[in-house]
Order: sequence, then structure tokens, then C-alpha cells
Amino acid sequence: MTKKIITEFQEQELYKNFGGENMPFFMSKTNVLINDEQEKNLKFGLAQVVRKNFGYGEEYILAEFADNCKLYLRGKNTEPIVYIEVKVFGNENHISYKNFSRYITNIFSVVLKVPPRNIYIKFEDIVAFGVNGEIFDEVQ
Repeated sequence: MTKKIITEFQEQELYKNFGGENMPFFMSKTNVLINDEQEKNLKFGLAQVVRKNFGYGEEYILAEFADNCKLYLRGKNTEPIVYIEVKVFGNENHISYKNFSRYITNIFSVVLKVPPRNIYIKFEDIVAFGVNGEIFDEVQ
């Protein structure tokens, strides 16, 4: 199931247009309970998009899957909902966000059975971040 979405994504050749040295951080919240297999499929799908876009392996991925959250949409907590934040370093021109949004929506929709109309994605540009005591910023 996840492999079909990834193949579709690769056929759009999006991964050739999104690249650079940017690296996304995925943080998701859902009111759906995520089992181990679903989490594995979500992580696999996100890892594939990062690998194809940025050339980084899974060891560079930062992802959070917070499940069983109390989320309300349209005043109710009766439908499955996913809220995702994608924080990207070094992509101030928002290259391919539209198609990237489609890909992320598809993977969460298929894996968690959440209707696309209930999947919200917030993109945020990161101008600097620190890791291992070092700072990375767009000025360097």
C-alpha cells in the first residue's frame, strides 16, 4: 500500500525538484490510534520521500506520531483527523510544497484511513537549527 503511493510520487518526479540541503521534520497528531504496523508504514513512507528528495537515509529523519489525541474539527471529535507540521530547513522558496502536501496527505490517508479533507498540514521554514552542539543556518 505505501509502496504504491511512493511509486506514484516518484513518477511525478517531484523528488527532483524539492531537493537541496533542506531536511524536513515531521510532527503529526491524530485522534486515531496508530498500531505498530501503521507507524512502520508511516515512517517508511516519510523515509522514502526524504531519501528521494534529499539523499539522506532514515538515520537523519526526525518524526513524531502522536496518536489518540483529543482533536476537534468542525466542533466535533467524531471523525478521524490528522494535523501535521512539516518544518523544512533551507526551502524559503517553498519549492514543491503543493505536491509534497499531496504526497503526505496520501500516505496518511491510506495508512490511517483518514479522509483527505480531514488532514491538515502546516509548513514552516526553518532558518536555523542546532544539533550536536552545532548551529546550522542559511547564512553559513
